[in-house]
Amino acid sequence: MPSNGLPGWVAEAIRLSVFPVNEAAAVETLHWEQAVGIPPDTVNRQSQQPQIPRIIEEGPWNNCRLQTDSQRGQIHWRAFSATPNPDGPGSIGSLSGVARLFREALNHWLAVHCPTINRLAFGANLMIPANSLEEVCAYLDGMLPTVSVTDDGARDFMYRINRRRQSRHHEGLGINRLATWSVSQAMGIEIVIVGGVPSAKVSEGRNFCRLEFDINTVPIPADVIPQEVVPNVFAELIDAAIEISIEGDIP
Repeated sequence: MPSNGLPGWVAEAIRLSVFPVNEAAAVETLHWEQAVGIPPDTVNRQSQQPQIPRIIEEGPWNNCRLQTDSQRGQIHWRAFSATPNPDGPGSIGSLSGVARLFREALNHWLAVHCPTINRLAFGANLMIPANSLEEVCAYLDGMLPTVSVTDDGARDFMYRINRRRQSRHHEGLGINRLATWSVSQAMGIEIVIVGGVPSAKVSEGRNFCRLEFDINTVPIPADVIPQEVVPNVFAELIDAAIEISIEGDIP
């Protein structure tokens, strides 16, 4: 694992998405309490178009916020920071730690309450703060052995790749391992009022190495993923994300 003196990845947010075969099943019931065991803080019922409802449930979970966004044909579970970070992106902890808790929270729901599905996906937004752009690029050079990041004069960088594998838990099920590596900078803005006239003061930016995942099963329209293996496939998606975050871009 390349280190270059940088700390490990921390997660800004993570997500589980499932896609029911019966599209209406996604909005036929509330899901948050089925997983957490207590009612959410808020339940927001919307209707973007006639006969197409959307239900957003949200409440506190593991020192962050847990949200369920149910729409026709899809259910999204998201965990994200409860408080904004003035110095950059918010954090909900290490990927391995928060993903383990996320999996434990949703395993029972997946095994018992989740509608029959033919696809699921795990997503995560990760970051590593660095002291300089050069430090970020050096780290990415170690994580991306087939790409040169430290070209002179380069200021922006994004690299996206999907390295597909086969599931170990459901024969014939492919898994897309889509990872997007990039460099970003967070700028702080302070509003100062002098003599009744506001002005903006921009603080020095912080550099970040970013990694975004969409680890998902290949669509199988004519088939379903048996409910008894769904929790194992979910764990497999999480394991793929953790592996890439540690080992870098590997086949």
